[in-house]
Parts: sequence; C-alpha cells; structure tokens
Amino acid sequence: MNYPSEEKDIPLKADSDPARDVWIRVVQDAKHEYLKTKRRSEQEMKKKWAHTMKHTVGVLKVTVVKAEDLTASDPNGKSDPFCVLHFNQQEENTPVVSNSLNPKWNYTMQFNVHDLNKDVLEITVFDQDIFSPNDFLGCGRVVLKDLLQEGDSPWHKQVLLEDVSRGELELVIELTLNKSDLLL
Repeated sequence: MNYPSEEKDIPLKADSDPARDVWIRVVQDAKHEYLKTKRRSEQEMKKKWAHTMKHTVGVLKVTVVKAEDLTASDPNGKSDPFCVLHFNQQEENTPVVSNSLNPKWNYTMQFNVHDLNKDVLEITVFDQDIFSPNDFLGCGRVVLKDLLQEGDSPWHKQVLLEDVSRGELELVIELTLNKSDLLL
C-alpha cells in the first residue's frame, strides 16, 4: 500500500488472498467515503466563505514561524507536528514537519476579520498519525482586541501552549483594515 504524503510504501500482510481482497475493498471504500466527505466539507466552507466576505472589516495575516520544546508523541522520541488555526469559522493548517520537537514552518495564512472587539485566533498543535487519531500537543489563543491595545501591527507573539506541560509557538500577526471601514 502506498501512502502518498509520506512518499513510502507500507507493507501489509493478510492471512489469505480472499482476506486481502476484502481488506483492499474496505480500504478503498473508506478512501472514497473520505474524499466524498472532504468535497462536501470544502463546498460548505466555500459557502461560508462567500457569506463571511460580505461582512468583513479587514484581513488578519498570520505567519506561524516556529514551535519550540514540543512534547514527544512518537516512539522515536519525536513528533510530526502541524498547527490548525481557527478564526471566525475559517480553518487553515500548516504543513506537517516530520520528526521534530522544534519545527520551523514560516507558513502564512489569511483570515477575514468581522469584529475587532470579539474575534479570537485559536491555534491547536497536533502530532500527525497515519493510522490513528492525531495526538494533541497543545493549544493557544490570541485575542484580537488585546493585540490592538499593544499598538500597531505587525505583532510578534510568543504563545505558550496550554493543556500540556511544555511548548511554545512564535507567530507574526498583521492586520489590514478595509478602507471603507476606516472612514467610519
């Protein structure tokens, strides 16, 4: 079996040819169901995105620079970390960095801003697992209102990961307001 994102073959063994055929069919069915669900989810996100575009006051650009001192989650004493960022029903992921407790992403994404006083950026760090659920490596929050009180953007933030014993993220956050909203 070939796992494309890892660019390696994974050997699987079955007790018999019929058992192998059943297993292959089950894996293929699961793959088709996953792709169907993913397409449905992407269509729903596009609808939400179109709706949210009408009510934005600006754009928040977030660069996830790096993480330091993450918890080891894999048997080799490392993790395969990635971040999931949520902001106003929008979600973006960083790429996965393999075998690292100090990953460097330097990955930038953008989110629509709706309310300068209420919007919150939520970041969750996971260890990617192939055949089991991803392991939780910590989470953090950045409140937009608090950033605005610190002065003008861009803001360089160190976010200590919560709900874990250690770990820290480095972010660069920049806010660009819509020109029509600046006139109000």
